[in-house]
Amino acid sequence: MSNPSVKVSNQSSGDIYLNGDPNWDDQKLLVNGQPIVPSGEKVSKGVEVVVSVEWGGNRSAHMIGMIISDSSNYDDGAAYQMTFGEDPEMGYMTRTETYDWGDPSITYRMKDRHPWEMTMEFKDKEKVVVE
Repeated sequence: MSNPSVKVSNQSSGDIYLNGDPNWDDQKLLVNGQPIVPSGEKVSKGVEVVVSVEWGGNRSAHMIGMIISDSSNYDDGAAYQMTFGEDPEMGYMTRTETYDWGDPSITYRMKDRHPWEMTMEFKDKEKVVVE
């Protein structure tokens, strides 16, 4: 058995912040193998980190719960609340659930998906100009 992991690559022009999902209060989220700091983990622009959990079972659709935001306090800003796990049809890691609030200044794409790991690349959201 392996531990599920999500590589978070910050390609945006600012910092992004990672937090554990409070609905998953028994989850021990790790960033680069170390417990996430209670106030959240800052990922500076141009930096990549690996988010993981210790997993003792078979793969499932609900293995990691995480909040990714463009503010150090996601309650005051905009964020993505995501669940990561196995895609039951394809057999690789993916985002299995998402809930967004506010209008995050960042967007993302999933890539390099494998059975126990994947990459999420974050970049600036393009601004729409209405004339």
